[in-house]
Amino acid sequence: MQLHDVSVVAAGSSAVGLFVEDGRTELRVPHGMPTSTAPRDAFRLLYLAFAAFRNVQSDLGHAPQQDGIEADTHGRGLAAAPASFVDAIAIDSLFNHSNPLRLLSLRSQMARRQDGNLKYADRQLHHALFNDDDAPFFPKLPTRRSVCERGTADIVGLYFFLADDFYRNLLQIDPGIIWGRFTMDAVQRATDFRHRHLREGDSLHEGDAWAQELLLRRRQQLLRTCYRQATLRSAEFLSLHAALERYLHPALAGSVQQGQVWGMRDFWPVWESMCLHDALQQASDTHGTSVVTCDSTYLPSHPIAIEQRDTWGQRQHSMFAHNGLCRRPDLLLQRGSAYTVVDFKYYPIAPDWHQRSRRDEDEKAPALKEKAQKDLDNIELYGLLLHRHLAAVEQVSATITLEFWLPGGEAQRIHIRSSPAWNPPLEVVTLPLPDMIRRYGERHAFSMRGNHAHAVAKAA
Repeated sequence: MQLHDVSVVAAGSSAVGLFVEDGRTELRVPHGMPTSTAPRDAFRLLYLAFAAFRNVQSDLGHAPQQDGIEADTHGRGLAAAPASFVDAIAIDSLFNHSNPLRLLSLRSQMARRQDGNLKYADRQLHHALFNDDDAPFFPKLPTRRSVCERGTADIVGLYFFLADDFYRNLLQIDPGIIWGRFTMDAVQRATDFRHRHLREGDSLHEGDAWAQELLLRRRQQLLRTCYRQATLRSAEFLSLHAALERYLHPALAGSVQQGQVWGMRDFWPVWESMCLHDALQQASDTHGTSVVTCDSTYLPSHPIAIEQRDTWGQRQHSMFAHNGLCRRPDLLLQRGSAYTVVDFKYYPIAPDWHQRSRRDEDEKAPALKEKAQKDLDNIELYGLLLHRHLAAVEQVSATITLEFWLPGGEAQRIHIRSSPAWNPPLEVVTLPLPDMIRRYGERHAFSMRGNHAHAVAKAA
């Protein structure tokens, strides 16, 4: 993936990800991510977000087919472009989808050259039989033993070099997170390949664009050589070759088309999952803070979530079920006797929630949009239902606050002031999206896949 010619633009109301329009490749970033972000840094953050969401949410019903978060036939990931994410999917998931032991077992094999030569027969006299006239006879023509790579050793080394380069220089993570207890063998294969075929510092993601292009072409040529030399092509070899072919030749990944190459039609599910992760982490790190209930549709894996998921569902029904309907607030936090109802909103900027309705005497004031008005109605209803429940079961008067969580460039908290004043009070909390993605991705993007690799190795 060459990201030099990719421009970073705001996604606005459209999908987030890579797009090809009239020969240009755009990386459309979500609300809260500055367009001044370097293409490689923006791609890295989105990669972490989507990789984590793919692990957290495996239900295809929550990931429509036009959302490129699933590999191969699921999603539009097979569309071709100079920076197609599907090529990263190939190298990113190959090690876990294959058997690591069989992948590492594609090593060099001993073989005997078949071109017998009597020119240096004197060097082979110790293998000869002599008759009574001292004439030497050789049981077979003298040959030299040599190591025949058969293409397998180099293609495995190429894979581990590309994977190591991808993880370290593009994603800036330790490959050991992916490779687990096979890290030592994998790094050794990558190092041996680098010493045989590359110069110091060669990388597809570091240095100038021309040097990266030359390196890419050399790797393409080496892949073709490996395939031609491979006389025995096992299933692991063919799977490895197909993945590297996609990674090094993105134009072969599918038919060229305009529009979305990789990404998601709707980014708000990822945002909700990130908010839940931050809330769970806050509850585990902060004494006195607990999650009372939450909407578990995009709930990430967490020790607290595993233990409390059923309990949260029961609390949600007892607190917010009324008149035959069970409302589902995104999050309910408790700090001592104080409760906070949180609603996650994916907006570029906060609507004018301070002006809930237009007064008759102020006809020139703009009316609140229907969606923003509905947001206020819903969160107010959550607060009223919670107040009703607490009044029936609590002995001590509890404090209730309402909050909207929005993505932004920096942390901010704004109190919504209106007339009449909000009761319970309403606040808009802006959370820095890059930091949210970083924490979410580092926790969920690779840990589950690492566990999968360990399970495969154990089964092998």
